[in-house]
Formats: sequence, C-alpha cells, structure tokens
Amino acid sequence: MRFGYWLCPDCKMCSLCHKNSAEQKMLFCDLCGRGFDLDCLGLTDVPENDWYCYDCSHCNMCDKAIIKNNNRE
Repeated sequence: MRFGYWLCPDCKMCSLCHKNSAEQKMLFCDLCGRGFDLDCLGLTDVPENDWYCYDCSHCNMCDKAIIKNNNRE
C-alpha cells in the first residue's frame, strides 16, 4: 500500500487537474485513496467495482499493469 498525505473528503482534489470537485464527480483509488475527476479520467460514471489509479495499478519499473480495472482496461 502506498502512503501519502491524508485529506478529508471536503478537501480532496483531483490528482490530475488539482481542482476540488463535488465528491459525486470524483473517483477515489481503492488502494491509495487519491481522488480523480471523472472528466479527467474520461469516464461518465463511477465504476461499480474496485478501481485503482495508474500509480497503484502499474509496475514502477516496467510499467506493466499489475492490477486490471474491470472498467478501464
């Protein structure tokens, strides 16, 4: 598990555009908890299953996907 600084749901911002969006328009990684705007990810709805951000789902050395998101890959 990766550790970063913790933010409450009211203060979470998109890790890509760094804007604070309404929580219902954000997707949170089920491993690290970082938030992402659905628009920045190119998604219209929050996936029903677990979702993992790119950093948590790819090898840092070879970039191979180590976790597949059911709704992304």
